[in-house]
Amino acid sequence: MTVADVLTLPVFSDSTIHGGGRGLDRRVSGINVMEVPDIERFVHPGELLLTTAYPLRDRADGLPGLIRQLSQRELAGLIVKPHRYLEELTAAAAQVADELRFPVIRLSGDLSFNEAIESVLSVVLTDYGPDPGPTHAIRERLTAAVLVGGGLPQMATALAGALDRAVEIRGADERVLGAEGTMPDQHRDYPVTVAGEVRGAVRVSGHGEVSLGHRRLIQQACFAAGLHLAQLSAAVELDRRLRVVTLEEMVSRTAHASPLVTAQARALGLELEGPCRVVLARCAGTPSDVRLQDIAVATFGPGTLAWSRAGEAVAIVASDALVGDGCARSWGERLRKAGASRVITAVGSQAADPGKLPASHATAREALRIAAATRSTCVCADDLALERAMLAMPDDLRDELVYNCLGALIQHDESTGGSLCETLWEYLGSGSGAETARTLYIHYNTLKNRLAQVRRILDVDLSDPRTRLTLLLALQARRLTRPAGLRAEVRAHHNQQRSSGTRH
Repeated sequence: MTVADVLTLPVFSDSTIHGGGRGLDRRVSGINVMEVPDIERFVHPGELLLTTAYPLRDRADGLPGLIRQLSQRELAGLIVKPHRYLEELTAAAAQVADELRFPVIRLSGDLSFNEAIESVLSVVLTDYGPDPGPTHAIRERLTAAVLVGGGLPQMATALAGALDRAVEIRGADERVLGAEGTMPDQHRDYPVTVAGEVRGAVRVSGHGEVSLGHRRLIQQACFAAGLHLAQLSAAVELDRRLRVVTLEEMVSRTAHASPLVTAQARALGLELEGPCRVVLARCAGTPSDVRLQDIAVATFGPGTLAWSRAGEAVAIVASDALVGDGCARSWGERLRKAGASRVITAVGSQAADPGKLPASHATAREALRIAAATRSTCVCADDLALERAMLAMPDDLRDELVYNCLGALIQHDESTGGSLCETLWEYLGSGSGAETARTLYIHYNTLKNRLAQVRRILDVDLSDPRTRLTLLLALQARRLTRPAGLRAEVRAHHNQQRSSGTRH
């Protein structure tokens, strides 16, 4: 059949041609549904593609490019159901469709995809030769099992009745998904494919070649089983997306009422109550959401919720499941064993109830930033009050603290390749000269010489408590932010001081 033939079907009576009308003679060999952004990998020549434009919901200008890709793949045409995710089809899309003679059809808003698929399949799967038995009735039963939810067991029953043989429908893992009759040792498997990937098989008892008519029925059963498996996969993916969207809203929105959060979670079978925390892991090569959920439950216990986002793994954990940062470290190790790399974990502050999760998420993000700046692999927001307070300072005030307190020392290290800033950090942190020397692997006399240089360059008394605190805060601020342009600014300032004969 052609695209023009499709449009004569009653269910398409209210549809309109948006563009590409000169291509209505394109042949239709099948029908597919697009609800993923990279659909071009899963389509085949001659297919008619149905879509709500969900993958284009945030970029309506992407439709012309999609039309070009589908035309290059030699599809029959594109049928779009607007208003749900794409308000209207653009003039640019019509222009490209006309240029390529690629039919773009605007579907009536009241028509469901199931009605459209059933109508096209009823023609595409029509018999094309003499067949024994009631092939039309069998075909309708196979199609109905896909569209009305009959499922694979009903397909196996329908096919077994037509062939008068035992039939099993198996998944890719060899698990029996539908069966009718006792399967003998002698049988033959016919592959079930989805988007070119083998997803299972229809197993038929007996050996040798079956008749042409029976082979056609088996082919139709394989097609129907593949469509059913594709629908199941799409449903699973949709559930996963809804789950992730709901969880993202829980941790990312402004503070909201706990009962609302609980109601949203329970609607998806997610139980959330009591004190909890957000735990983040920044890494490369995040495991799949299913694997990630298993890892999180194994680490933090039942009731943990986990999902992935670009370059990060996220978990909502009951507060009593966290003892210090030990569990977070264990999570990081398990993520590494699952194939992730460059893992940094951060535990957010406690949320008294699920409605306060956004605040816990915000502190976990702050903690991640601090971990990256301080080269730590596991941090907890509760232990970073000082660092978080410094990050909350205005940028110019924080830069001024670093510049005024450490500018001359930074300039010295820059010009000589020295490490006086590092030495001062270790000394102020430990409070012991002997301990600092051991940490830096230097002789105690070398440490004394370095500290003497620090006192001279900065003109400070390192025994004064206020001076020590101020320098320590300035060093911490520098570790956290490394203000852009500070080195050039310090260099320019000291050059000016040198030329004027004054001293910082």
